[in-house]
Amino acid sequence: MKVTLRNLLLSHPLLKVFAVFCGYCFWLLLATNQITTRTLKVPLLFYNLGKKEKMIAPEQVEITVKGQRQALHDVEKHIPSVHLDAATTTEADRELSLSDGDILLPNNVNLVNYNPVAIKVHKEKLDTINEK
Repeated sequence: MKVTLRNLLLSHPLLKVFAVFCGYCFWLLLATNQITTRTLKVPLLFYNLGKKEKMIAPEQVEITVKGQRQALHDVEKHIPSVHLDAATTTEADRELSLSDGDILLPNNVNLVNYNPVAIKVHKEKLDTINEK
């Protein structure tokens, strides 16, 4: 039996391999531009904190972000954090409201939600902690 190019291209195993390859390429093309959402737990950090001061607050905040799959994958590699100004608090218990600017995210990732919206914080002097 003579093997021709037409018979080789139309053989069933070769058609199956070609169909799988085309399907994978099509899936890859659609999956990379897909907009998805992810929920992450990010650390809560304070700046402008005095050397003899300590903040008592939750360690993490849960955020939900939306963007392209690759951008969210990059965000998961380098987990963002919430930055709050400690100078705006006093030694009394206080609730700080989070805003979009407190969470540093790349431009191609959008913040959808954060939980809790208001964070209870308390500032203490280290001298009073050591006396107790």
